[in-house]
Amino acid sequence: MVVKTILGFYLFTMPVYALDLGSFGKTYPIREFPADKLIENKINSVNKDERIRLENQFLEITKSKISRPTATQLPVVTKNNSRLFNPAVYFENSVKDHQQNEVIKAGQHVNPLDFVSLTTPLVFFDSDDSIQKEWVKGHYKNAILILVKGEPLKVQEEFQKKVYFDQHGKFITRFSLKAVPSVITQDGKFLRIQECVPS
Repeated sequence: MVVKTILGFYLFTMPVYALDLGSFGKTYPIREFPADKLIENKINSVNKDERIRLENQFLEITKSKISRPTATQLPVVTKNNSRLFNPAVYFENSVKDHQQNEVIKAGQHVNPLDFVSLTTPLVFFDSDDSIQKEWVKGHYKNAILILVKGEPLKVQEEFQKKVYFDQHGKFITRFSLKAVPSVITQDGKFLRIQECVPS
């Protein structure tokens, strides 16, 4: 084993010599313009007024995305409904910590509720619907508020508390939400999802 290691080390650390074998065939100079120079030239070619207009346009688009993010369209609840949701996650591959200790085995299901508790309800609603908004204000103002549609900054100011927005409907997909308003609470090792008719 030691001999193999030494031999392998020797083979991979041997000096390598290169010979100039000349050129074969016709060669051409590189004509491609560097991308950074291309972008710089494009920016410099735009006059000052046009640049200011483009910057302002970009700022307006950014502001509108912040004040009204892209919504996920969900119908309004028409009938009260309640179901249990298992939040356990299946791990196809093992998970190791920073010291390479296996903390989750491959093929294992892990329920986050074994380690943390959901002590505050999660309320998903459409703040553009004034009935839903007033219903949440009257019943769940102290919950974690998550908008699926609307203006989070405006609602935050109105409710005088932090409001979240479900970007790209990630939580809607995760919890298979079908209508709003929906309220999620803990029920043992499960989550209870309640679709509530706002009134």
